[in-house]
Amino acid sequence: MKFEQLNLKPEIARAIAEAGYAETFPIQEKAIPPALEGKDIIGRAQSGSGKTATFLIPILQKIQPKGLQALILAPTRELAIQITEEAEKLGKHLHVKALTVYGGRSIDDQARRIPGAQIIVGTPGRIIDHIRRGNLKLNTVRMLVLDEADRMLDMGFIEDTEWIIRQTSRDRQTLLYSATMPDEIKRIVSQHMRSPVVIELNVERPAVDTVKQIIWIVKQNERLAALKYALDTIKPTIAIIFCATKRGADHLMRDLVRNYAVDVIHGDLSQSQRERVLENFRTGAVNILIATDVAARGIDVEDISHVFNFELPNDVETYIHRIGRSGRAGKSGVAISFVTDAEATELGKIDFTLKVRSEKLRFEHGKLLPVHPEEFGSHRAIIPVWTRRERGRRRPPSRPISQSGRGPQRGFGGGRRFGGGRRFSGRR
Repeated sequence: MKFEQLNLKPEIARAIAEAGYAETFPIQEKAIPPALEGKDIIGRAQSGSGKTATFLIPILQKIQPKGLQALILAPTRELAIQITEEAEKLGKHLHVKALTVYGGRSIDDQARRIPGAQIIVGTPGRIIDHIRRGNLKLNTVRMLVLDEADRMLDMGFIEDTEWIIRQTSRDRQTLLYSATMPDEIKRIVSQHMRSPVVIELNVERPAVDTVKQIIWIVKQNERLAALKYALDTIKPTIAIIFCATKRGADHLMRDLVRNYAVDVIHGDLSQSQRERVLENFRTGAVNILIATDVAARGIDVEDISHVFNFELPNDVETYIHRIGRSGRAGKSGVAISFVTDAEATELGKIDFTLKVRSEKLRFEHGKLLPVHPEEFGSHRAIIPVWTRRERGRRRPPSRPISQSGRGPQRGFGGGRRFGGGRRFSGRR
């Protein structure tokens, strides 16, 4: 569907065209028309699917010149800021005034700006602070958006969110977006929404189909050399490098900062520091961002060309979240993960869960070497194949098999367990 078919205000249509958008994404095509009709919406879609426009466009279509009319709750400051920026971009010809409200900034300055705002985007904690101080009243709010509700639940904001909902008019329109639907979210739906239209998109499969996944098998002491080799040969336009810990991110920053336009973001940075880093990344002042998983929540830059997993995460969902920073809004991306032999089962779990066979290469002594496609197949890490004779008389080895074996018969992390399963040798 083309945006012009939605019969939007000329000012909104002009802003959409100037942003370079012509056709709607699937979730926009399904969610915007009923939202424009005033229906409550439940949107189930992954980050990067274009869901922000599904609530901003209906809000802007109905916005009046004065007064607070829409409240958007977000789990993180970064996401709230990005939603506000998108609202200002799409509503610039309407001269819409959107205000971001979150902790870490002057509450008095925010209070002075609240009376002039038509749209407020904020985190639950700071919104409650303003309500209790008498700075903010929600009785005029006609549209309420709960963005990434499951993340608000994970972060402990669900009771605050429900308290805020009760401060709004019962006549409001409610739009809720959540990748998953835990029982607590279902309870909010049943108690606070009216016959919502349910839009499901990419729920059963992660939104990583546009990301090419590549594995570099490395030795632990060559991980940094492999990363530098990748940066030097690939020359990514915009990239994120994920580390497992804040200390590891800082160490990697010190290793790279002399030769690359790089910065780091993690939980130990102050809010002003985090905002400075993100602004430099968005504007291109630095094109490589080192991040931990928690700090990366809310980073929404559409043109990230590459994601590097300097270290694999502990679970598949985090891996999906990481590589999903690339390949957003229909664009293609590349994710390169540096994996040691000791991480065999984690790699197998990823391939098995995503039902993909990622491209695999071996990095040794500064060179990339081909890997037999069966050598590190997910079936070896997850479903070991035993002969009847082996089951009866053999115990698999308790140590990894030597990598000097022949072709695909080589094992990969032979003595490790996967998901509580049996030990296996990697042999057929």
